[in-house]
Amino acid sequence: MTVVFADGTRAAANLSGTRLSVAPHRTGKGTAIPAKTWRVSFDAPMPDGRVAFRVAGRLAQDAPPGMTVRPSMFQFCMPPR
Repeated sequence: MTVVFADGTRAAANLSGTRLSVAPHRTGKGTAIPAKTWRVSFDAPMPDGRVAFRVAGRLAQDAPPGMTVRPSMFQFCMPPR
């Protein structure tokens, strides 16, 4: 799958269960972002069949030492199957 960020950039991603892994990518301004893995939670399906999910937290192996992992306001939608 592909995720689209607020600045319009895209990155390859894989969703497995509640784990979203995003490949390394660059922001619209060119900043390099390393691969990251996030825990997601799902919303109820929408009438058109899409399922929205939110980033619930960064998985511990990706968080820098001492960092508090907090939920994010990002929201994504999966197309109907």
